[in-house]
Amino acid sequence: MQRHVIGALLAGVLIAGCGGVEVDEDAALETRRDELPACLGQDYTITYYTDASHSTWRGTLTCGCGYDQSILYGFRSSHFEKVYQCN
Repeated sequence: MQRHVIGALLAGVLIAGCGGVEVDEDAALETRRDELPACLGQDYTITYYTDASHSTWRGTLTCGCGYDQSILYGFRSSHFEKVYQCN
C-alpha cells in the first residue's frame, strides 16, 4: 500500500516538475473560433472598428435580417456600434 502511495506521489511530482501537461498551441487568439450569438428573433447589425474613433472598419455582424443565424464578415473588436435594423 505504501509503495502505491509513494509511486503516485512520485508520478505527480514528475508531471509537475516537467512543466505539466502539454497545451495545444493552436488555441492562439488568431486561430480561435468563438460561437456567434443567437439572434433570438431580433434583427440588428453590429459594425466593429479598430479603435474608439470608429474611423477604420474591422468587421460586421448581421443578425437576423433574412437569415436564420448571425453572419460575421471580418473580425469582432471591443469598439462597435449596434443598430437595430437591417442594412
